[in-house]
Amino acid sequence: MTYRASPARGSACQPGEQGRLPEARSISSTVVAGSGTLAIRCAQLAIEMGHVIGAALCADGVFRDWAVRSNIPSVASVEELSSFLKEAPVDLIFSVANPFILPADVLGRVRRGAFNYHDGPLPRYAGTRATSWALLAQETDYAITWHRIDDGVDTGDIVVQRQVLIAPIDTTLTLNLKCYEVAIEGFRELLTGLAKGGLTTYSQALMSRSCFPRRRRPDAAGCLRWDRPAQDLSAMTRALNFGPYHPNSLGLSKPRGKIDHARLGPRFEWGGHSCSFNSRQSRNDDEQPRKPRCSGTHVIKSLEWFANKHAELHPVFTGHPR
Repeated sequence: MTYRASPARGSACQPGEQGRLPEARSISSTVVAGSGTLAIRCAQLAIEMGHVIGAALCADGVFRDWAVRSNIPSVASVEELSSFLKEAPVDLIFSVANPFILPADVLGRVRRGAFNYHDGPLPRYAGTRATSWALLAQETDYAITWHRIDDGVDTGDIVVQRQVLIAPIDTTLTLNLKCYEVAIEGFRELLTGLAKGGLTTYSQALMSRSCFPRRRRPDAAGCLRWDRPAQDLSAMTRALNFGPYHPNSLGLSKPRGKIDHARLGPRFEWGGHSCSFNSRQSRNDDEQPRKPRCSGTHVIKSLEWFANKHAELHPVFTGHPR
């Protein structure tokens, strides 16, 4: 899938799809809603480009602490933000890693519009945990999106979309880091377009929309089936590797059989072939794992037990033919 370049970089849009946003005033009053260091980076960039941050809607302590240190009024709820905007409407709202849904009474007090960062290509990966679902689908071409906020969820007109390539070894952690950096580049493009009055938008092809709700989980709750191709096992393991920085509420990759009380550690390597696994050949707490019948190269180097035990293993699956 080739993702459409941002119109601000010169790509043509279909007639009737694009709209030009009005030129910015010399100084724009802005609210930033969100969490984490990405919200901080975007707020800092907005300040560098002449925006005055009137308030920050903070979804976590990281963003709130930064706002306090920066002498920016912080609010902790949409209701507080609505009350703030009744007294002091603003030009723009930027939503960055923001779990709050902004209601119509908030959006109605924004003069020039509200924009949201989404860590996936819209409309194909709307909803939550887009990077994990893309890895599970074994995508290689990906993108991040900045879009206008409307009365739907991830349905507003697109203003910036930037490509992100997925490598065969990417995990959710590494793909999130790639998206993080590209998101900042895309935000700079958004701010530049707003400042020059040259930012164009185009509507989403909602008939192609796929949405991944928060309650959705991977097939078989992340259990690895040894009769599946090695690519599928790798995709499952990498998609559920969030690293140490973010909580993983999507699920853990888990081998089936007598080791089904363990989960795979971060190093899972595959060689591109299927493997048949006999649960009687799996390991338990007292013995080393035996080698199942395999074709191709299949390596598990790390197992982590739910009882906080960790084991570095000799290769469990190796490239021996049947």
